[in-house]
Amino acid sequence: MTWPTGNRTRRNPRPASAGPGRAGFTLIELLLVVVIILLASFVAMPSLVRSMRGARLRASLRTTIMVHRYTRSLAVLEQKYAAISFDTEKQTIEVVTVATGGGGDSRFIEDLAQPEEPLQAQVTPDLARSLEEGVRMRDFRFEDGEGIEKDGVYLVRYYPNGMCDGYRLRLVDEKGKEVEVAVERFSGQVEVTDL
Repeated sequence: MTWPTGNRTRRNPRPASAGPGRAGFTLIELLLVVVIILLASFVAMPSLVRSMRGARLRASLRTTIMVHRYTRSLAVLEQKYAAISFDTEKQTIEVVTVATGGGGDSRFIEDLAQPEEPLQAQVTPDLARSLEEGVRMRDFRFEDGEGIEKDGVYLVRYYPNGMCDGYRLRLVDEKGKEVEVAVERFSGQVEVTDL
């Protein structure tokens, strides 16, 4: 058998899509992709905004719980009297520690809310936090009616034995979503309720 040895040219067939006018995307294809991306972002934007609002309320809730736990452990571990000041006007939470001049009487913390009487101890600011923008403290209540309140400032006392004044605090955002933080007097346990 002999093979033809002629001057034969071998051709590589080109795919139909690789023709001279099809090297990239057309303007219509690019515009279509841009329109689809814009539509998807308009659909997703409201849920993203709602999520951010909920994140502010959750961050303020975490701050409140963190400050409570910090103050309780500070009082127990360092065997000091401490207090949290919830200022409903400024929307701030401040921790103070108190060093007594002797005797160990816990009534000196009441002097923090009554500045007309001289302090019986040295009060040191320890930690201050603000709530997230758009979140406010509302409806602060002491459980046993034994807490201290003056001009919108609520003082929660913490003792070296781990006890504190039991209280309930509602946090609300600008859309009206509320959560309630309840702190138990003897154990310091925190309970959070969505309202």
